[in-house]
Amino acid sequence: MKFLESLYLNNNAFSGELDFLHSSLLNLEECDATSNKFEGDLNVGKIKDMPKMTTLLLRNNRLSGPPNINLTLPKLRFLDLSSNAFRFELRIGN
Repeated sequence: MKFLESLYLNNNAFSGELDFLHSSLLNLEECDATSNKFEGDLNVGKIKDMPKMTTLLLRNNRLSGPPNINLTLPKLRFLDLSSNAFRFELRIGN
């Protein structure tokens, strides 16, 4: 799957953790996993090794905890984490 560029899993009943997002998907540019039942903490530290990722859509799942997102994704343009169960304080600025 190292040549996979787009992954669309939206509007299913998939559940469990987001283990399918890992650094072996080097060419992945788009991932849409909206409207499923994915749960657990969102630790997207693994995604930092996905240099081509431009779109990550995870809205309407059951993700929780503070999102631990390493936003060192140089091409990331769209990130949607809405309608989950996150709990964190948003700080903007220095």
